[in-house]
Amino acid sequence: MSTKALTFAPRELSIERRTDGTLLLSSPIKLGKCDWRITDFLPTWANSVPDRIFLAQRSASGGWDKITYSEAWLQVQAVGQSLIDMGAKPDDKLAMLSGNSIENAVVSFAAMSIGVILAPISPNYTLMPGGLARLKDIAETLSPNFVFVQSGRDFSAGRSIPELAAATWISIDGAPETVPFRNLTAQSGSDGFERASWQAPCKWGVCWCPLRTHLCRLSGCPGIIRWAVT
Repeated sequence: MSTKALTFAPRELSIERRTDGTLLLSSPIKLGKCDWRITDFLPTWANSVPDRIFLAQRSASGGWDKITYSEAWLQVQAVGQSLIDMGAKPDDKLAMLSGNSIENAVVSFAAMSIGVILAPISPNYTLMPGGLARLKDIAETLSPNFVFVQSGRDFSAGRSIPELAAATWISIDGAPETVPFRNLTAQSGSDGFERASWQAPCKWGVCWCPLRTHLCRLSGCPGIIRWAVT
């Protein structure tokens, strides 16, 4: 556990008192330079602490699978370039049917970096009995261009839905009719990725990530599809 003392901003507050009794509170501390997008942090840390662990997950043997910042950044660039080579463009949609994993994170960062809208969907909708009806509602609303799954075999039921079957599937296990994740990370060039990442237009007054490129499906009333842009 770190014993380093925490540094907090000074406790300063400006108060404007209006004649109608309104109080306007603001901070006199000027906002410094900051990154616009969450994806900007990955190359920054890959450059400053390349060998530090970025993510770790339990392996099948009970040990740990790990990826460093530099490894993750290289994979994100490769996957992003591969998506572009497969025809991905800003405002395309990528549905994530499986749960959290290192590969999930890499694909997510790659998609958001090039302006592809990311839509994480509960794995239970594919894997649990009765869930396909909800998945079908989501797919009809979303019409994804790409689908990511950890196992193409375990999530094959999703292919029974036309809107998902029509998408390009990416899987970790390299199941039939899917693009193996390892093929995406084997990409060596990244010129297209760099152009897409840094020259993607700003919309709604903000740049692509995270506001523009992340859709979360909210749980709620049965039969009602609700989304939040996050």
